[in-house]
Amino acid sequence: MKENLITEEPFSMKNPLKEHVTLDISKEINMANDRLQELRSKNVDKRAERDAMRELGVERAKLFGWANTYVFTKAMGEMLLIDQKGDIPTVILRPTMVTSTYKDPFPGWIEEAKTIDAVTVSFAKGELKVFPNDPSGIVDVIPADIVCNAMIIIICTETMKPSKLIYHISSSATNPLTYLEYKIFLYEYFSSEPCKREDGSLIKVQNAMIFRTMAGFKIYMKLRYGIFLWAMRMINYNSNIFERRYKYILGLAELYEPFTFFKGRFDDTNLRDLLMMTKSNIDKKFFCDIQQVDWVDYFINIHFPGIVKHVVK
Repeated sequence: MKENLITEEPFSMKNPLKEHVTLDISKEINMANDRLQELRSKNVDKRAERDAMRELGVERAKLFGWANTYVFTKAMGEMLLIDQKGDIPTVILRPTMVTSTYKDPFPGWIEEAKTIDAVTVSFAKGELKVFPNDPSGIVDVIPADIVCNAMIIIICTETMKPSKLIYHISSSATNPLTYLEYKIFLYEYFSSEPCKREDGSLIKVQNAMIFRTMAGFKIYMKLRYGIFLWAMRMINYNSNIFERRYKYILGLAELYEPFTFFKGRFDDTNLRDLLMMTKSNIDKKFFCDIQQVDWVDYFINIHFPGIVKHVVK
């Protein structure tokens, strides 16, 4: 688990996150292509092909110090951009987990549940009763309109006077929100404003049980639900719907494990310095000072209602 302040520095193929290894993007691309051709020459089905390629991606990502294929490929994209940009003025913006809008075009607007909101939706539907995470860990979220406003300000400023290459658009260093606080907000909102099932009945949520290790979580899931599903299979009971839910929760926990136990915070000094320099010239329409966001107000009065309206419906 990382416990450092992640600075606004560019990634390098010569110095990836893990020490004593060198990343060659061309070799990685060739390796992926070779593996894909090998699978197709064996006529494996699409699902097996997808699973095998996913496993290869995760294996390579972890070799170089990244948690999964998504963040690994983003980092490689940055490396290529820096390597090939030449004299073209360039800035790289790194937003963290983007959530619903804080103000514009209206509070709570969101298209779909991604990152932490997959957990929010599962909890709202009454499906999430246990989850592994470090309660003191930081949920680094950033409202979508703050990201857009920061992008506009950064691009305009850097166009006139280029000075910085990397900007973190984040909250963990300036206005940290813990997983414990997020869990409290979840239960407080959805216990008082429950969602409805298709038949109109209210979904009663439970205060989710937290496991501080993945090992403890998996043991609990196997003892609490795995044995039950095994017994249902033994008597030939159709347990497909329960199997899907069981696998979904396990998959969700594994997907977010690198983040729910992540100890790092993203330094946003470059953006904060920029806001200080341009403060007198920034119109209120371009609000992006994450330090001024009240997380209680945002989640209870803006974000969760937005999730219900635009995603859960």
